Amino acid sequence: LFLYPFSIVYMLGCPLIIAYKLMIIFYTIIGNVFCLVLVKNICNNPKIIYGTLTLYALGNYRLIDCFSRAAFGEFLALSFVPLVLLAFYKVLYAKEEKYIILAIGFTCLLMSHNLTFALYCLLYLLLMVAFIIKNNKDFDAIKKMIITTIKAAVIAILLCIWYMLPMLEQMFDQTLWVSELGKMYSLSNN
Repeated sequence: LFLYPFSIVYMLGCPLIIAYKLMIIFYTIIGNVFCLVLVKNICNNPKIIYGTLTLYALGNYRLIDCFSRAAFGEFLALSFVPLVLLAFYKVLYAKEEKYIILAIGFTCLLMSHNLTFALYCLLYLLLMVAFIIKNNKDFDAIKKMIITTIKAAVIAILLCIWYMLPMLEQMFDQTLWVSELGKMYSLSNN
């Protein structure tokens, strides 16, 4: 999904390496904008904002993903992590009903890198438990957070259903060596 605009640029005659570099630049800018918005929402100190932005933009893991491993899905997912963290902050700390941000953030993670999506789902569940423990007497806040989360989940599922249904069908319809632990074990003993 996120590669299509740059594949169109390539098909229009742009050299492949230039289209790839444009894609890297574009998603780096997108990630930096999301990081800037995240940090501005948390604190309004310019030194902290630009320090965080510099650390994010020059983070070793992102750079290695992009330039050494060419793990573009993971690099792309890391561009959307600040958006997801912004949604976490808005829903769990600021107690705002920003389910659209949460849904779009999780949708972007799922569309770019499944493992990052799964890890951030787990993190969100842990933060929800912490929120419930912290606000155990404020039932209205807990109810609001749960409703916001359900709304975000429904929207995210609807946005991703065109991707998830074929993936699930293939996972359940085919026997994959990865899912057949016994067969993998017997193969390694031969």
